[in-house]
Amino acid sequence: MRIISPVPMAIFYFLLGSLLIYFATRHVGANGLTFLSYFFVAFAAYDFFVGIRLLLMRKTIKKMQDK
Repeated sequence: MRIISPVPMAIFYFLLGSLLIYFATRHVGANGLTFLSYFFVAFAAYDFFVGIRLLLMRKTIKKMQDK
């Protein structure tokens, strides 16, 4: 089983979060604030949170490998 590095996964989550923010702004521009726009923003926030946690995990792994 191949383990994927946290950095590419973090980049993926940041890109996904950015895409969801783009969809949310387009949706708000067309329809105003609706449940779907809040849904997009909530998932984008979650994706950014996961991306940051993956970067922090990478830092922790690197620190453990140096010891």
